[in-house]
Amino acid sequence: METLFSTWSNIKEAYIHACKTVLGKRKRKFKTWITEETWNLIDTRRNLKEKKQSSRSTRLLERYNLQYTETNKEIKRRLRQDKRAYYDKLSLETERLASRGELSLKFTKLQENYPENCKPVRDENGVKIMQEEEQLKRWAEHFTKVLNRPPPPITTITDFTFGDVLDINCDPPTEEEV
Repeated sequence: METLFSTWSNIKEAYIHACKTVLGKRKRKFKTWITEETWNLIDTRRNLKEKKQSSRSTRLLERYNLQYTETNKEIKRRLRQDKRAYYDKLSLETERLASRGELSLKFTKLQENYPENCKPVRDENGVKIMQEEEQLKRWAEHFTKVLNRPPPPITTITDFTFGDVLDINCDPPTEEEV
């Protein structure tokens, strides 16, 4: 049994090492306004939570709880600061662009912060549909195709075999039993 665990831990470590060297650390895509120091604090909080959950003594648990709450407060404070600084910088930049009369750059700068919500409707061949009436027809086609399916086959309970049948009295209880 010991060799099984040691073999598994060796395989696991090899996979983790290979993934870290080949793939590297995952890059964060969203919330670009969060600074690297705040991300490091978030990682510290995650480690503290793991320590807190794995601690067995109450003294260590109390210490980790205190460190965790303090780190959590610091993270929240830093996140507010980072967000405020990011949007202040963005507003100053857009005001500067507006004062110079570069409105198209201003709006493109503002649109960078918001993902594109509307994707074009395409027909079954993948061609974009531009007219609204055709788009509505395509949606109707799609939902009739998806929602109108034949009912599933009905299976009866008699197909299943049960184990031994127990002789259980299912009559209402008598006064003696109550």
